[in-house]
Amino acid sequence: MKVVATDGPINRERKLALTSLALEANFSEHHLSFMTACMDRANAPIRKSITELPWGSYAWCMSEPNHIIELREGEPRKLFDVEFAKNKI
Repeated sequence: MKVVATDGPINRERKLALTSLALEANFSEHHLSFMTACMDRANAPIRKSITELPWGSYAWCMSEPNHIIELREGEPRKLFDVEFAKNKI
């Protein structure tokens, strides 16, 4: 997988441009998600781009396919609430 290395991460400008295209095509912004994919959290592409990833987007690493990094925006959650919701499932 060469997503970050080939096209670069989803940064704020790219997210805005892609959102604009989707809205022009009559997609609802509520249904949009943006994910940056990379090989591994330890590799240079994700380490160099993590500060550019916009809030409200996600990052995924091929080396850990069952995990997604959520760059959550909005009202902060208490760690207890996050853990409680996770253990409730």
